[in-house]
Amino acid sequence: EPDLMFAGFFEEQKVSVDRYDALNAIGPMTATAGTDAHQNTLPITLRDGERGDSYRRMLRWFSNTILAETKSPSAAKAALAAGRTYISFEAFGTPKGLEFYALNDDGSRVEMGGDCNGCSAGTITLECPTLSAASPQDGNALPDIGATIFKDGEVWQSSCGTWDVTDPGVYRARIDITPNHLKDFLGDTPSDYLKPYPWVYTNAIRVH
Repeated sequence: EPDLMFAGFFEEQKVSVDRYDALNAIGPMTATAGTDAHQNTLPITLRDGERGDSYRRMLRWFSNTILAETKSPSAAKAALAAGRTYISFEAFGTPKGLEFYALNDDGSRVEMGGDCNGCSAGTITLECPTLSAASPQDGNALPDIGATIFKDGEVWQSSCGTWDVTDPGVYRARIDITPNHLKDFLGDTPSDYLKPYPWVYTNAIRVH
């Protein structure tokens, strides 16, 4: 499928991720995804009738999901300012059910993007998303989904779950996906593309 050309070149932009970690070491920083699409890179028409670098194609590959309390513009702006947002690469499908939060030592909940001033005796929880049923899939297999939690840019945990927090730091998560569910759409050599790709990047929780 033409839109899945994304799988042929997509990889983690380590320079950008490292800069995000460096900025988070200084103070709160909300990460978002974007593209510098200009329809000036691949001026050929693919079999769906669009240019390979069409705006629609490139903007469809990813989303910035804002976890607002209501659908009002003011609530969306407040959630974005608070870091209550995550990046997902929806070329591989839409994630459903992602949760990333901390529990303070008094049991109060600190959401993604928040500051936890008493979490050195609390916990951090990452609940892995599943693939939304509305996502394209060939019906033959489910994706493999993995997770990594980073502390100050270094691997801290390598799965979803709940862990005790004993040290201050900046915690963020990445969800990876192996797109087994797209095998029938990946051309003559699908095995070339059945490997883990970054699927979701959360914003951070700061523990003091």
